[in-house]
Amino acid sequence: MGSGGGASAFEKALAMAMAGAGESGGIDGGVTWVASSPQEANAVEELRDLQRNRDKLDDEFEKERIQLEKKYLALYKPIDEQRGSILKRGDISHFWLRTLMNCRTVADNITPADEEALKYLVDIKVREDALEGEFPSALAAVGSSALPTRTPGEGSFTLIFEFGENPFFTNTELTKSYVMNAEEEDVLEKATGCEINWKSGKKLTTRVVKRTQKGHGKGKGGRTIVKTEPCDSFFNFFSPPELNSAELAVMEELNEVLEADFEVGDMIRSEIVPNAVLWFTGEAHEDDPEEDEAGYVNEYDDDYDDEDDDEDDEDDFAVNYPTRVRQAVTIEELGDDDDEDEDDNDDDGEYEAYKKSQRKAKSGSGNQGLLLPDSQPPEECKQQ
Repeated sequence: MGSGGGASAFEKALAMAMAGAGESGGIDGGVTWVASSPQEANAVEELRDLQRNRDKLDDEFEKERIQLEKKYLALYKPIDEQRGSILKRGDISHFWLRTLMNCRTVADNITPADEEALKYLVDIKVREDALEGEFPSALAAVGSSALPTRTPGEGSFTLIFEFGENPFFTNTELTKSYVMNAEEEDVLEKATGCEINWKSGKKLTTRVVKRTQKGHGKGKGGRTIVKTEPCDSFFNFFSPPELNSAELAVMEELNEVLEADFEVGDMIRSEIVPNAVLWFTGEAHEDDPEEDEAGYVNEYDDDYDDEDDDEDDEDDFAVNYPTRVRQAVTIEELGDDDDEDEDDNDDDGEYEAYKKSQRKAKSGSGNQGLLLPDSQPPEECKQQ
C-alpha cells in the first residue's frame, strides 16, 4: 500500500477487484480484472474517464432526440390535416379501404363484410402517447436539465380511426392503443381497444348460427338451437386479449397473439399513415421473402376462402376469445336480407370497378380474417 495522501490508482483497482470477486473468481460471474502493474491501472482509469464522458454525451443525445421528435411531430401535423381535407372532398372513393387492402399484413385480416364498413373510414391518425398524449409532462420543459433521458412508456402510441355516418355502428372514432413498458426498452406491456356500439343486426364480429341436433331414441325428432358465436373480422382488432392468465402455456399463446397484433398496429403507424398515398397507388409494398421472380403483386384477390391458403394463414393473429372448438354439427347461417344496406351509389360502383381491375392471381395471400393460432378458418361471417 502507498503511504501519505491517498491510495494510488493501482491500489484502488486491486481493492475493487478483490471486493467484487466471488466464489467463481469473477465479478458478478464475469472475469475479474486485476491490474498487473501501476501503469496498467492508470491506463484503465484513463479509459474509465473517457467512458464517463461518452455516457454524458449519450445522455445529452437522448435529451435532444426527444426534443427533436416533438418538434417534427408538430411539423407533420399540418401536412396530415391537409391530406385529411383533400380526402374529405370526396374526389377519391374509399381511399383508406383501398389503401389498407394494398398492404398484405392488414388486408389478410379484412373480410368482404368488413370492406362494406371500411368504406366509411374517412381518416386514420396516430398519436404518439409518450410525446403528446398520456405523458405530456415529460416534455413540458424543453431544454430543461430536468428533461428525462427516457420518457415513461416511450414508444407508446394510439391509432385513431375516424368514420363517417354508417349503417354498422354509431361510433365516430375507434381507437387502439399500445402501451410500452416504462422500465424496459421496446417491451409491449399491453394493448387496449375500445367498445364498438353496433347497430341492430349489423355486428360484424359475431354471427348467428342455427345448430340442428338429432333426437335420442326411436321416434324422437331433433331440435334446433340458435345461438350467437364469435366470427372473424378486422374489427376484432379493437378487442385485444388481456395478459392476466397465471398459466404459462396460455400466457405464451397470448404473447404470440399480441406480437402479431402489434405487427399490424405498428405497420399502420409507421408505414401506412405516413405514406398513405404511396400505399394507395401501389408504389409502396412490403418485403415478401416468398415472392417469386416476377416480384411482389400489389393487388388482392376476392377469393377469401381459397383452400390452398388455409395452412399458410393458420398462424394469423386473432382476438376471438375464448378459443373456439369447431363442432361436427350442421350450421345454417341466418342472413337478414331486410337489414342489408341497398345503397348502390356511384362511389360503390367505382369501387367495384377498381376491384375488378385489380384482380390478379396471387399466391399465399388468401384472407382468413383474424384467427387464433390453433383455430380453423370458419365459414364466411354473416351479420348478426
